[in-house]
Amino acid sequence: MSLRNDKNPFGDRKILYPVIYDLKVIMDATISDKKHKNNLSKIFLELDIPFKDWKSKHSSKKTYVSLTVKVKLDSQEKLDKLYSEIKKLDSVKMAI
Repeated sequence: MSLRNDKNPFGDRKILYPVIYDLKVIMDATISDKKHKNNLSKIFLELDIPFKDWKSKHSSKKTYVSLTVKVKLDSQEKLDKLYSEIKKLDSVKMAI
């Protein structure tokens, strides 16, 4: 029996909105943290997603940077759109 449904990684569990959570985006470290934050901030502002409390951590070989930011989402549609827009950034390796 699979614990994961391909259409919904949370199975039958539902997200109750509004929700505040730490969005983590792993990005290529050849671009400055400031530039990454600016690119992500533009997305948050365009989608009217409140955000705050940036944190960054570089990988041991300084190849990647993990940016974490607290975001507030009010719907599944906004969550889907957020991930869709983040995926368009060339420097993004993963977003969780």
